Amino acid sequence: MKMKLLTPILLTASLITQANTDSTAKKALDMYMKATQSIKNKGGQQFVTVGTDNFCDFRLGDTKIQDAIDSGATDIRIASGTYDENITIDTDMQMTGGFNSCSDAVDMNNASSDFANRSVVNAAVSEPVVQIIGGGPTLNISIANMSIQQGDGAIDDGAGGINISSLEGSLGLFNVAIIDNKGIIGGGIKIGTDSQLDVVMVDVLLSGNEALTGGGLYCSSPSTNLLMVDSGESLFSGIHDNEATSGDGGGLLLSKCTLSFFSGTNSVNNLFDFRGIVKNVASSRGGGAAVKNGAVLNLFGHEVCNESICIGNNTKPVSIVGNESNYGGGIHMQDTNTEVNIIDGFIVANKAFNGAGIFSNDNAQLIALTSGSNCWQPGACTQFNNNIAILNGGALSNYSGNTLINGAHFFGNYTENNGAAAIYTANEDSTTTLIGITAYGNDGGDDDPFMDAAVIAAASGTILNVVFSTIADNDSGSFGIIDNFHAHVKLFSSIVHQGPDNDDSLSPYNSANPLSDQINCVITYDSQSMSELGGTDLFVDDPEFIDRANQNYHIDAVNSPAVDLCNDDHTAQFFTFLDTDGEVRGFDDPFVTNVSGSWDAGADETLANDLIFEDQFE
Repeated sequence: MKMKLLTPILLTASLITQANTDSTAKKALDMYMKATQSIKNKGGQQFVTVGTDNFCDFRLGDTKIQDAIDSGATDIRIASGTYDENITIDTDMQMTGGFNSCSDAVDMNNASSDFANRSVVNAAVSEPVVQIIGGGPTLNISIANMSIQQGDGAIDDGAGGINISSLEGSLGLFNVAIIDNKGIIGGGIKIGTDSQLDVVMVDVLLSGNEALTGGGLYCSSPSTNLLMVDSGESLFSGIHDNEATSGDGGGLLLSKCTLSFFSGTNSVNNLFDFRGIVKNVASSRGGGAAVKNGAVLNLFGHEVCNESICIGNNTKPVSIVGNESNYGGGIHMQDTNTEVNIIDGFIVANKAFNGAGIFSNDNAQLIALTSGSNCWQPGACTQFNNNIAILNGGALSNYSGNTLINGAHFFGNYTENNGAAAIYTANEDSTTTLIGITAYGNDGGDDDPFMDAAVIAAASGTILNVVFSTIADNDSGSFGIIDNFHAHVKLFSSIVHQGPDNDDSLSPYNSANPLSDQINCVITYDSQSMSELGGTDLFVDDPEFIDRANQNYHIDAVNSPAVDLCNDDHTAQFFTFLDTDGEVRGFDDPFVTNVSGSWDAGADETLANDLIFEDQFE
C-alpha cells in the first residue's frame, strides 16, 4: 500500500515541474488577466468623486463613501485623506483611491498607489471596515489604492477588515493595505463557506491583524480561488506580522479554498520589505499558513507568462520567513486532498516545537520543486534554511502525509532535541521522497555528540526514499546522519559525507530495529554501517566537490569519483526529475569510464565535460 501512495505524488510532481505550462499557474494568470481587464472596462461608467474640496460630488458628512455607494454609481473615485466610516457594498462597483484631488479624480489623473498617499478608511465603530453582502446576482467588485484599518469583526464572528459571508462573483484588490484589524475568525479578510469567488490581490498588504484563528486571512469556501501577486514595484505586498491568538493560521488559514501566492524576497533582514508570508504567529498550528480540509496552497517563486502579460518574477523566490507556532512554524498542513505545492521557495528562520519550516499530517500532500536554471538563485532555487525546532524536524516534519522534494537545499536547520535537524518523517501511512536534495550545515543541537540528532530521520513505519542526494558537512551524532528507527528506508545514488571540520567518528547511517534497508551506490566516509545492512556499491572516497569550503557541493567533472558511478537498477522511476541545476540526469561522460553506469551520484549531474567535448569539435 505504501508504494501506491508514492505513485500519484510522483505523477503529480512531473506535471508541475514545467511551471509555465502547469494548469494551476495558467489558471492564476487567467484570473489576473480577467481582473485587470475588468477594471479597464468599468472605467468611466457613471462615476462620482469623494473628498473634501469643492469639486467633490460627496464632500459633506461622516458617511461620504457610503453615500457615494448608495447613489448607485458604479465608479467611485476617492481623494487621498482619512475617512472614518464603515461601509457596506452590495452591488457591482469599482472603488479607486489615491487621487490628489477630486479634479484629478474626474480626469483619472495621478491616482497614487504609494503607501503614504492611499485613501485611508478607518472604522468609525467596532464593526468590519468593509462589509460585502451577496446573496443576490453575481457581483464584480474592485478596490484600489486604499488602506482599510482598525475594524472589528467580533459581532458576527467575521473579519475586521473585509468581511464576506456569502458572495458569488469576483473581487479585485489592487494596492490595498489591510492593517490593524481584529476578528474572531479572520482578522484582515474573511471569506465565508457559501461564497463562490475569484479573488485577485495585487500588491496587497495584510499586516498587524489578529483573530482567534486566521489572523490575516481566513477562507472556508471550496468554490473560491484566490490569487496574491507581488508586482515587483511595491515592497508593501505580503502577509506580515498577523496573529492567531488562540488557534491556527497566524498569517492565513485556508479551509477548502485554493490560494496561488506569488510574492517574496530573499532579503530576510530588511525591515521595510513586507513581501512574502513573514513574521506571523499562531498559538497552535501554522504560524505563517494553516492549510486543511482539502485546501490547496500554491507557492510560486517564478514568472508565468501569456505572451507579454506576466505574473511573478525570476529574481525573487516566494518566501515563508520568520513565522512561529507550536506545529508548523512556516506552514501546517493536514487532511486528505490538502495540498501545498512549492516552486522556487525560500523557507527560512521559522520556529516551532515540531516542524519549524513545515509540518504535514493526516494524508496531506507536499511537493517542493525547483523551476530549473532560470530562477532567482540557479542551483539552489528552493531553500529550507535556518529553521529551528525544539523537538522534531528543523526544516520539515512529515507525520502521516505524502511529501516529495526535488532539488532543494537544506542549510543551517536546527533541533534542540533528537528528532532530526533537517527532516523528520514518521508513521506507517507517510511517505517522504527526497530527490536531488543538498543538505549541509544542519545542526543536531546538543553539545554532546552522542545526543545530537540525525540530519534526516525516519521512524514508526514510515517510508523514506533518498535518491540522487548530497548530504555533507553536518553536525550529526550517535543517531547517524541518516537514521532508520523501525522504518523503511531506501538510499540510492547519493553522497553521505563529512568534511575535515566535521565529526567523522560517528556513523553516516544508523539503523535500529529497521523494517527494511535498501542501500546502493553511495559515496561515504565510512561504509561499515551500510555494508552490514547489505548495502551494495559503497565507496569510501572524497567526493571532490568544486569548493567545499564555500559550500559549493557541485562535483568536479574531472576529479570526482561520483561521475558516471551508478546504474539505474534502483532509480529508474526517478529519472524524470532534473538535478539541482535543472539538468537532465544520466549524461554519459565521454572522458570517464563508467563504474556501474552513467548516472552521477549526488544532487549534481555534471555536464562540464560535455562542453569540453563539444569545444574540441568546433
